[in-house]
Amino acid sequence: MRTPESDVLIPESRVSAEGEVMLMSGESLQGMTALVTGAAKRIGREIALGLARAGVNVAVHFRQSGKQAEILRMELTSHGVSAWLVEADLSDAAATRRLIPEVLEQPDHSKFW
Repeated sequence: MRTPESDVLIPESRVSAEGEVMLMSGESLQGMTALVTGAAKRIGREIALGLARAGVNVAVHFRQSGKQAEILRMELTSHGVSAWLVEADLSDAAATRRLIPEVLEQPDHSKFW
């Protein structure tokens, strides 16, 4: 399903009669949290924006693009969702293992999707 106002595809989802993006299980994406790796640029950025438009809080992963990630974080919050930055080199196993716990420590996530 493509999110409203976006060309981003959210797998296993549909849009309700009220225009809310929902999982096929009937569960709303509103208020869930997603970790988007490589979110600071290109496809990752567009995915993060599409999720924010659907009401999903976004953990913005980046490796070296801190400035672009911060700009994206501000843009995401303008959609009324929480967004925060997580820096990690995914080629480093220890850094990768820290990524999910770091996201789960954030106070504004209710359910990790």
